[in-house]
Amino acid sequence: MSEQVATTVLGTVLGGLLAIVGGFLASMFSQRLARDEEKRTVVREKCEKVYKFTTEVKDWSAEQRAIVVARSSGKDAGTGTPFQLENRASDVVMLVRLYMPALVADAEALRASSEELSLLCDELDAGGSNARAEDATRAVALDRAVADVSKRLRSKLETLIQF
Repeated sequence: MSEQVATTVLGTVLGGLLAIVGGFLASMFSQRLARDEEKRTVVREKCEKVYKFTTEVKDWSAEQRAIVVARSSGKDAGTGTPFQLENRASDVVMLVRLYMPALVADAEALRASSEELSLLCDELDAGGSNARAEDATRAVALDRAVADVSKRLRSKLETLIQF
């Protein structure tokens, strides 16, 4: 009889331990899945912001190129819409460094090209004169660089967003 009691007690204790370990493992696994999903959600949101900011920089660049080209032809094209380029380009670089380190080189290239175009436009605005043909050529090249980097960044972001 005592052997039967020992077997019953052992079975009960062993079953209880397995239930405790199983509950602990299930809880740990569930928390890990929730944490990973939350991380993916945050990265996806940051990718969407970078995508939006990159598109804004690209659109601004095209507008500035058109203004410089028009001014080089002697037309008054104004100064374009006010835009905080430095903030957007810096935001792109910051977000990319924090959440998508593989894209840092492209983000830095976007910022460098757009800042160079911004400086060209600032110089022309400060001088108050029409742009020369070489200014228009430079603006077109810089806009093309911004557009190329923007396209490359957005393509990579689309891939990241789909994970």
